[in-house]
Amino acid sequence: PPLEEDSARTALADAITLTPGTITVEAGEESFVVHALDASLAQGIEGSSFVKLLVQLEHWGKSREKGAGGQ
Repeated sequence: PPLEEDSARTALADAITLTPGTITVEAGEESFVVHALDASLAQGIEGSSFVKLLVQLEHWGKSREKGAGGQ
């Protein structure tokens, strides 16, 4: 996933594990190891709306940090 923050990667790993039929076995900086009962359950994780939302939250947080630093 294109996520930079540990908290965002943790949220994604938790969301995957909470999805019936899937479990996140390992969450690294560049990739996750996900076991699924069916291959279709693991398809499309990278482009999911939840990943897109987490990326937006990361960008929002960075822009807030830059704004706070200038005050």
